[in-house]
Amino acid sequence: MPLDKRTNIARIIFASTISLTSLFAQAAPEPLNIDKTQKSVNHKHLQRVYAYIPDPGLSTQETRLAILLAMRDNPKKRWLLEGEGDGYIDARFDYRRRTIINRIEYSKQGIQLKYLAASDSFECQNNQNGICYKSHGAYYKYSGKLKTSVERELEAQVAAAQYKIEKQQQ
Repeated sequence: MPLDKRTNIARIIFASTISLTSLFAQAAPEPLNIDKTQKSVNHKHLQRVYAYIPDPGLSTQETRLAILLAMRDNPKKRWLLEGEGDGYIDARFDYRRRTIINRIEYSKQGIQLKYLAASDSFECQNNQNGICYKSHGAYYKYSGKLKTSVERELEAQVAAAQYKIEKQQQ
């Protein structure tokens, strides 16, 4: 079997396994507490990816829509919907035959990204409760860009909701 076919089959099995395990998990965004005793990358990287985004004042459906739009609109690097459940979205990013899968947990209180899985060099060597303390630097780069896109889209959704309210009042 050619190497490309084996790689694709492995990806499909990997993604299917992640989707099945995500069906049974509960999502609960929580404020970030970095365990300073863990060997890790620079704490700025951890803050950039995993810092809790407080509730912007949107409904959970509007928050979900903002997350999905942010995944789609991430410049040049689109995240794909891998799975979703009550209060979370699993987002997959493929880059040069490597894969990152992050869980984006959301509730009325806020939003948080968490590490779910990865392949090859993006794999996490130290995962504590969805916080990846040690991985390839590009993992933090791409995941940080996703978080930034989510924040921007949330701001756009809030601005649109405020504009709609102002228009109705006139």
